[in-house]
Amino acid sequence: AITCGQRCVLKGEPGHATALFAPPRPGMAFLVPGVACGGSDSVVLVLEHIGRSCGWEFTHMLSCESHPENQAWVRENFPRLPLIFPDMCQLRTGRCLNVATGLEADAPSVDIFIAGVVCKSVSSENHQMGAHGDCIAVGTGKTGPTFEGLRRFVEKVRPQMAIYENMVGLLSDPWVVGAQIVDVGEAFQSFGYNFA
Repeated sequence: AITCGQRCVLKGEPGHATALFAPPRPGMAFLVPGVACGGSDSVVLVLEHIGRSCGWEFTHMLSCESHPENQAWVRENFPRLPLIFPDMCQLRTGRCLNVATGLEADAPSVDIFIAGVVCKSVSSENHQMGAHGDCIAVGTGKTGPTFEGLRRFVEKVRPQMAIYENMVGLLSDPWVVGAQIVDVGEAFQSFGYNFA
């Protein structure tokens, strides 16, 4: 998890996580989540359930999915979702094609950003994984550019909390010394986020 300031903290052990949310910003009646590479955006349903128990409202504003079948699933299950962007790499520019309308749109600010990246470069199923041993640091393979889109979007909009979906291939890599998760942490720490 990546946290900014003292507003939100996510702590936990592998397989167990506890999110501690600060109250919404002054004057806000709701928190705005965005999801990228989430597959189904089902995490928003979890946030809505948490919100009901805490008295907060979560308004889902943004989804970023590259696969048309995932985009269709998100559109069907979140019919009021205003923005569905097809490319995390473009998200870093702040302006993308909105597949929900067919028009370009600005990426909104979000309070909570939950994202993963394309995992093919660091997947243990990828027999050429060793060729991408530093893909997070240098932005190569399929994983590197999507991580760069995630990093730049978070740096631009500064959500209160960003939750990064981890993958085993980032934690340990038999072909290189050190784990790429260190590069992930250093990237976010470089612009003021805490990383745990």
